[in-house]
Amino acid sequence: MKRIFLFLLFCFFVLASNAQTNMQVNTGNKSLDNFLTNMAVDYAAGKITKEALSDELNFCFGISYKDFNMIMKKGYNAGEAYLIGLLHKQSGKPVSLMIRNRKPGQGWGKLAHELGIHPSELNKMRVAMKKEWKAKEKAEKKEKENIEKGATKKQGKKNK
Repeated sequence: MKRIFLFLLFCFFVLASNAQTNMQVNTGNKSLDNFLTNMAVDYAAGKITKEALSDELNFCFGISYKDFNMIMKKGYNAGEAYLIGLLHKQSGKPVSLMIRNRKPGQGWGKLAHELGIHPSELNKMRVAMKKEWKAKEKAEKKEKENIEKGATKKQGKKNK
């Protein structure tokens, strides 16, 4: 009984370590790798839904839902799907071409270089997009507050 328990425990740790390895994304840029790996882990944990990820890739990078499904069916994780989006936007190359040209075991950094992109450029683009989104969110929040203030002032005048 004890041996069976130890064997099952061993199997669990082996499977867990393999699953974690499949979540790793290596481009050669540490900051980008951390972002993409965390995205893959969050997707696998159910913190990001398939619909939310496909919508984000469509909105940010113009990746069609058909291409998104093809990426996921090929066995790529969510971080790799996002990376394909970055590569697609930066290079202008079709998603299908990138997937077809990536050789088994080939690193993402090498593919980026083949497309004429340095991985640090991808991280700069990701950071710039994040700053742009935060600025838009801040502007929208301020606009909403101004509208609410205007409505409050109008109600105050009506009550007088």
